[in-house]
Amino acid sequence: MTETWTLTCTAAAANGGTFSVVGAASDNKADATVGAAYDNGLLKFTIGDGATDFVVGDVFTVPVTQGAAAAANAQWEVLRYDTVSTNRELILKGSGLSRTEEIFVGFRTYHDASADYYNLLAGVFTGYVAGNSFDTQPGACLSGVPAHNQRIDYWLTLNGQRIALAMKVGTPVYESCYVGKMLPYGRPSQYPYPVV
Repeated sequence: MTETWTLTCTAAAANGGTFSVVGAASDNKADATVGAAYDNGLLKFTIGDGATDFVVGDVFTVPVTQGAAAAANAQWEVLRYDTVSTNRELILKGSGLSRTEEIFVGFRTYHDASADYYNLLAGVFTGYVAGNSFDTQPGACLSGVPAHNQRIDYWLTLNGQRIALAMKVGTPVYESCYVGKMLPYGRPSQYPYPVV
């Protein structure tokens, strides 16, 4: 949601303080404490204690602009983002269009320079276990997507229940993938967790 947040010091203390948090559209939220991480579900921040103590009435104004993904009702939580390993990993949890579902998807790179392949692995899972590897997540269904180690033009579209990706990996070579919920042609008993 696009709105302006106003943070006002309501209680001052040496090396601390309390701020009210008010959104122009969201109204009053829980107070924020200096030095403590704050998250009301719409806004995350930490007010750091500086050299000069805050005084009652000090104000911060924070304009927030809704991104395109949020405007499309696409709410994805990052469960794992590993950019350190040789094969990078990203595992996300979507909340669906209803924002009450749990849809687990992921992407992992894999390559072999001597065999000249540099690919992307797209997957869906029935759950998430932090201690499990990418390939051993619950109910893992994985598909390779040919890619390249050079610049790749790509097109990405998403909403709260799926991510679709197309990549131009050559001339005229295009590869694509879709991860997330599908609209099944069948009864719920046939597809209790309809993801692809």
